[in-house]
Amino acid sequence: MTRKIVVHAHRGASAYAPENTLPAFRLAMEMGADGFENDIHLTRDKVFVLSHDGTIDRMSDGSGAIHEMTVEELKRYDFGAKFGAKFSGTRISTLDEMLELTHGMDILNIELKGPLPAGQDLDEALSILYASLEKYHCADRTIISTFEHVWGGRIKERYPRLRVGLLYGKMKPREKEAVMSAFAAGDLDVLVSTTVIEVGVDVPNASLMVIENADRFGLSQLHQLRGRVGRGSAKSWCILLSDSGSDDTHRRLKVLTETNDGFRISEEDLKLRGPGDFFGQRQHGLPTLKAADLSCDVQLLDEAQSAARALLAQDPQLAAPAHAPLLRRIRRLFAASEGGLN
Repeated sequence: MTRKIVVHAHRGASAYAPENTLPAFRLAMEMGADGFENDIHLTRDKVFVLSHDGTIDRMSDGSGAIHEMTVEELKRYDFGAKFGAKFSGTRISTLDEMLELTHGMDILNIELKGPLPAGQDLDEALSILYASLEKYHCADRTIISTFEHVWGGRIKERYPRLRVGLLYGKMKPREKEAVMSAFAAGDLDVLVSTTVIEVGVDVPNASLMVIENADRFGLSQLHQLRGRVGRGSAKSWCILLSDSGSDDTHRRLKVLTETNDGFRISEEDLKLRGPGDFFGQRQHGLPTLKAADLSCDVQLLDEAQSAARALLAQDPQLAAPAHAPLLRRIRRLFAASEGGLN
């Protein structure tokens, strides 16, 4: 099955327009974005507005904390002039304004930020948020995240249909197995995990993956990770999030939107990053190469891959006496890489 890679605009087209504003969202939509990642704060008069910061000092010609101000007060300030004269007069966006413009997008990722206004009840704030999502029919396509762990726990308690599991490398094998079994059985709706899920996970119903700080991973590793979704018949997405404004990062991640061919992705990874951090024993079990420079010898790698495929087609079990040394070498590599090669 072909997996769709979702292009998420971070705070809108924030490199070309003031972040988290309607001009930034319109521009991102024109550029073909499938969804947005943005941040919301609750005002003193109980309206969610879009802002990465808890104050308006950096983005506007005013100053002050959002949770201490009303929407009317916030709308007095210019949120575009600092970005450029072209955007002078841009006002802060409310969540409803953004949803009205973008409710047809595939996926929205909304980060709930604090602090809440004085005397504001978290449950009431969540009711306001969910009312807006339901109003624009996008609750089932919205990811809500927060760095406030108490809030996250309350969201989970209040909306128990979102059953969340946690998986990471230092868990005991029995604990990992229990979490994965629950996820595979449909007893968990969301699995928060480190790259421990990179290989060996086959859950056909998994249809959405969000990878944070995608710029920190190699393309081949990202390709492995996105392979964990789209293994069934359901339409699937893989969303790559990155705060990096680097052109090199954009070029690297764009490769994943253009192809599902693992070999082409490996070639691009070699060209863009070089062999030094592309190969590592943890990733695929191969030793450090002593002679070849893979950034220059891609054709040789291609020929070796073709030869290996032809050999396995002829002798899948490597049972022929002539192939015994090769079989012994492969077994040593498997043992050195804790039981598997990618």
